[in-house]
Amino acid sequence: MEISGCKGLCLHQCKAPAQEFFKDELGVDLYVQPNFVSGECQWSWGEAPPSVKEDDAWPAGCLTDCETRTLLGSNS
Repeated sequence: MEISGCKGLCLHQCKAPAQEFFKDELGVDLYVQPNFVSGECQWSWGEAPPSVKEDDAWPAGCLTDCETRTLLGSNS
């Protein structure tokens, strides 16, 4: 995420798969909380993640410094 500035990469390629892997394969709850300002994540072991609709880590729209957003001319 740090290099691309793309929130979608963080959420779909790291956060969701990591939470799913640890729950489904290892039986351990994991809640990954990304910090879109610093580019860091807090991994909370033993904490079940909320649903996508209830998870504040899934805000709508792009990050303001996302290069893909700029290239595509998107205002989302």
